[in-house]
Amino acid sequence: MSQKTQEPVITRTSDLPIEESKWVTLKKIEYVDQVGKARTWEVATRKTRGKSGVDAVAMGNILLHPSKPASTLLVIQYRPPLDAYTIEWPAGLIDAEETAEQAAVREFKEETGYDCKVLSVSPAQAADPGMTNANMQLAMVEVQLGENEEEPEQRLDDGEHIQREIIPLAELYDRLVEYSKKERTVVAAKLFHFAAGMHFAQTQNKPTDTGMSRLALSDADKTVRDWFVETTKSLGCKVTIDAIGNVFAVRPGRNDGPPTLAGSHLDTQPSGGRYDGILGIQAGIEMLKILQEHDVETEYPVGVVNWTNEEGARFPISMMASGVWAESIALERAHNLKEVAGNATVKAELGRIGYHGETPASFKSMPIGAHFELHIEQGPILERAQKKIGVVQDAHTGSTPFADRADALLLAARLITHSHRLATKHNALASTGILNLTPGSTNTIPGHVSFSLDIRSPSDETVEKLEKELRRDFDLLARGTDVDGLLAGSTPALTLSLEWRTDTISNATKFHPDCIQAVRDSAESILGKDAAIDISSGAGHDSVYTNKHCPTTMIFIPCKGGVSHNPEEYSTPEECAIGAEVLCQAVVRYDQKRVE
Repeated sequence: MSQKTQEPVITRTSDLPIEESKWVTLKKIEYVDQVGKARTWEVATRKTRGKSGVDAVAMGNILLHPSKPASTLLVIQYRPPLDAYTIEWPAGLIDAEETAEQAAVREFKEETGYDCKVLSVSPAQAADPGMTNANMQLAMVEVQLGENEEEPEQRLDDGEHIQREIIPLAELYDRLVEYSKKERTVVAAKLFHFAAGMHFAQTQNKPTDTGMSRLALSDADKTVRDWFVETTKSLGCKVTIDAIGNVFAVRPGRNDGPPTLAGSHLDTQPSGGRYDGILGIQAGIEMLKILQEHDVETEYPVGVVNWTNEEGARFPISMMASGVWAESIALERAHNLKEVAGNATVKAELGRIGYHGETPASFKSMPIGAHFELHIEQGPILERAQKKIGVVQDAHTGSTPFADRADALLLAARLITHSHRLATKHNALASTGILNLTPGSTNTIPGHVSFSLDIRSPSDETVEKLEKELRRDFDLLARGTDVDGLLAGSTPALTLSLEWRTDTISNATKFHPDCIQAVRDSAESILGKDAAIDISSGAGHDSVYTNKHCPTTMIFIPCKGGVSHNPEEYSTPEECAIGAEVLCQAVVRYDQKRVE
């Protein structure tokens, strides 16, 4: 490709005699329509069609990078018929003796410089059926990139001027819309139709009006993070972002020292509610507003922290970033964690949305004086007891082992069933939230099944005992040995292989008595003596990890029916307001106690 020295200019347009045309010709079609009437049609046809009967192939492509989001490569080239630059996927004519697959590999190499692997090829498609009989096939290709791979050299013919542009798939539709607004620029129809279809499907798969879908490090998460940063800065806070994306908003106090923070998370489940997590953040911001409006100077700094990926819904380790802060989860492991439904990593997505901070992710670099977390209960106790506030004494979560390489879904079903039975015997809980099958086909027996198993009990000893028994029984079931009648009536099967991987273990947590007392006193001053009850948390929260390195407790408010992680999740405005008021008073009470 020669160096570009100017913009292309059309100097003349004239009629072309058919006998002089090299690539296309014009024909008249005479036909009889559906009601028997004779008609004619003018059609442009290619002269280059080979034995395959297909003119061209376009290469829809996905570029996979070890630490960046999946992307696609577009080409930009000047098209004289439009007197404009077009945004397209790479494409080219199929030579006389070529298949579509062969042409796709060759053309992709020539136009982009990259080697590709063909994943699929579509049937022949009409290019513009009202004007021409030209057709094409769509080859979907994959490119595996190295960590620091440089852009390869193109192999362009004389007269070809092709610019390459790599765009994250998640941004494709929006970027194409931007391109279409530029002067002398046109987006190819087949590319825009593909992107618009993806965009439409995503907009239709949205939560109900009462729900929320804000997966960690998604565009929606970025939007609410930006709101959090802007709002807290306007309230006099200094904002610090650490290397795992935790956002600390701290308002200065009379004395220097680690801040007392209200903390929670802004991410949700794929189809979650509007209260889990954001209630604690919103209440913390309301606390800052009250302090600012009343010109209150606290003894020590106070603020709000948003912890990254608490839910573990997109990146499958719950309470991930608070665990990194506590140095219970390695930063590198968290950074390299891949999303459940794709190849994007935590580190890549932090960079993409602009929340990969420079401050080390550690309690040593960002110490906290105390941590208070307001949360919906995620259970029915407060509602049944008709109490407004739960003063949380402790929290308990268990290990999360992953059974891997099971030979069939049937075995996985038995293992999951047995885990529930055995957990019940031990007065514990066992739940499965992730189940992946390979291959996923209606008429193919899965050869590989992986699933998550979350074990919870107030007793660490119970969790350890239950895990030990499950490991034993899972191995027996994998070898075909019956356990509790699970194999009764089944056809004898081949011996299956089984692998365990433990993701996280969080020991039972007792919260700090001074924090608990601050919450209890605050609830009593607002509601009266018997309006609050002591309660335990049976779910995992970021406070489990903060409790390892600073005084911590939680405040629960009721949620309707105990429902959580669901669009039906609901707490009344009054309940939310009471919770926020208790949080604010508890933080101020504890701040004053720090001086004593």
